[in-house]
Amino acid sequence: MLNQKQEMIMDFLRREIRASTSKIASYIGLPNEYALKYLSELLENKLVIKEEETNAVYWRLKNES
Repeated sequence: MLNQKQEMIMDFLRREIRASTSKIASYIGLPNEYALKYLSELLENKLVIKEEETNAVYWRLKNES
């Protein structure tokens, strides 16, 4: 079962398709560290995908292209 912040992240990623940790943190109103905690839990539950690029990390829903 997802908590309120995780639900917010999932809704945000449905609209944005792909977003950085800092953009997600800003949207949910928490520091990056807390957003990363929620994102890591979503990753463990195979609900999101973490895409690492040279100097950035992006997140998207697992079932999205």
